[in-house]
Amino acid sequence: MHVMTILASQAWTDLMARLDAMFTTATQGFVAFVLALLVALVGWAVAALVATAARLLLRAVRFNEGVRGLAGGSTPGQEPAALAAWAIYWGLIAVALILALDTMGLTLGDAVTQRLGEVLPRIVTSGLLLAIGVLLAMLLGAMTRRFFDTAGLRGARLRGQAVTIVLTVLPIVLVYPFIQRYFVRGVMLGAVKG
Repeated sequence: MHVMTILASQAWTDLMARLDAMFTTATQGFVAFVLALLVALVGWAVAALVATAARLLLRAVRFNEGVRGLAGGSTPGQEPAALAAWAIYWGLIAVALILALDTMGLTLGDAVTQRLGEVLPRIVTSGLLLAIGVLLAMLLGAMTRRFFDTAGLRGARLRGQAVTIVLTVLPIVLVYPFIQRYFVRGVMLGAVKG
């Protein structure tokens, strides 16, 4: 008789409802975790395939020889095509992890997309300007080296590098006073507040 009274009470009904809700939530969480794991594994496989394809494609178009030629014939410690494939691989892994976290219910993708939308144009612009500046500096350095070689001066390579450094740094030194406030503002935005 006492057992029937306990089973019929409101506290028991509330407890069973809570346990049912916990079980349902745990099941949904497990399913979300398995789906996130699946997304991460598929992302890893895609990243590995794309990185391998990129490395093979860059080798086929003689990317390594081109980079070594730009670097003055020096042999870097790593193969340039392998470094580019490594960057592609980890970029795709980051995207896959963000998608996996979104699958679990964390809305990281929206925040990352918004931030990349703000920052990416600046990164691309500065990368292009850097590439143009490096190519221009290398061209001017090669021209001055040839000029010093034809003039019969010793140390033509060192003098050519010195001229390249001066020609590369001079525009920065001339422009910096006009854009200094933007550097200060950027540093202050990134500063740790204590």
